[in-house]
Amino acid sequence: MKKNMMIKKRFVGEINKEQNAFITHRYEEHVFRLWNGFGFNKDVIKRISESVREVWVYYHHQDESIDLLKTTPEFILAKGVEYKNPKDLKDTQLILPMNQFEWV
Repeated sequence: MKKNMMIKKRFVGEINKEQNAFITHRYEEHVFRLWNGFGFNKDVIKRISESVREVWVYYHHQDESIDLLKTTPEFILAKGVEYKNPKDLKDTQLILPMNQFEWV
């Protein structure tokens, strides 16, 4: 069973109950260059931390290859760098550098 997660009518990922994971797809344009990592909406991570064990990021490259990066919601909450979007101060992101993920 899957449950889609939406923020302000924007699809951010899905919860896969069979895998006990939040699954999201990211592309090279989603990389926060300053930290060389991916951002996650802080409220979403807090919300899913009680219901899923892992966060899976399918990282799509321009050459069409895909890497699977794994972590946990708790790790993102503990180690993510907080970033507030100056255009939308209600959208707080937690940025996790790519070298802090498990690459599968």
